[in-house]
Amino acid sequence: MNSERSSGLAAVGALARAGEVLADHQYRLWADWFERRTGVHIQEHRLPFVRRVLAQRLGEVGLDGERYLAALAGSGEGEWRYLADQLLIQETRFFRHRESHSLVRRVVARHAIERAGADLHLWSVGCATGEEAYSLAIDALAGFAAAGSAPDFAVIGSDISGAALGRARRGSYPLDALSAADRAALGALLEPAGAGHFRFTDSVRERVAFVADNVLDQRHGFFTAGVDIIFCQNLLIYFRRWRRQQALNFLARRLRRGGYLIVGPGDCADWRPGHLERVDAPGVLAFRRPLEGEVEAGD
Repeated sequence: MNSERSSGLAAVGALARAGEVLADHQYRLWADWFERRTGVHIQEHRLPFVRRVLAQRLGEVGLDGERYLAALAGSGEGEWRYLADQLLIQETRFFRHRESHSLVRRVVARHAIERAGADLHLWSVGCATGEEAYSLAIDALAGFAAAGSAPDFAVIGSDISGAALGRARRGSYPLDALSAADRAALGALLEPAGAGHFRFTDSVRERVAFVADNVLDQRHGFFTAGVDIIFCQNLLIYFRRWRRQQALNFLARRLRRGGYLIVGPGDCADWRPGHLERVDAPGVLAFRRPLEGEVEAGD
């Protein structure tokens, strides 16, 4: 029997066992619970993988579907975090959407010139393993340098996955995570971190912090004075439309006057915030909270 057929039969067997220990109605209850906790609606194409993970987990903890759901409804905080680490898609890259990062650099340079001496707050929402947060720190350094100003900024990356945040805090990445062009351009900001790996120098790392946070909880536990640049890309595509708009409305409220909300081009095409203005930047979906005088001028 070839390996491909063997793996296919194993997958069928895993699904059968999942059906035995987690009936369809129990799975629907679990999926609803998971979505309420994470915002993530599990799409049909991921169903076999998710059911396999659940079947394996039920075997590990020695519970059937009914008792497992009861445990989650009780004191299941640790179990929820385990499932979040196993099931959430942690796909990210450095400078993933180049046009958006170019906008960040322009915004930072303008801030450094027009608001000299004012600090700058940047927030990477759903930062996964940290590549996006470090990319924003590089953008900010480039923006201040372009303006001829000393950098004064902080970046916070937030995520609900403890495992992803652990990797982000370690900050060690394989060299091929950066393109050859980026490695050449960032050479002075990179240092070895073991065979075939790098990390950023302290000039970057000291500007970045990572916190456990769920955007659905709508907490204001960091950057309490507001945020200048909120970067939220490829997170909301996993949310239902109404929950996506709810999250965006919260993020919009976190902006300082003059602040920017930069989202993925496909994240919220139908969102129309009344108190933000659309930013004119080709290939980028971004909004700006006007300054008070600008609001009056636009009324």
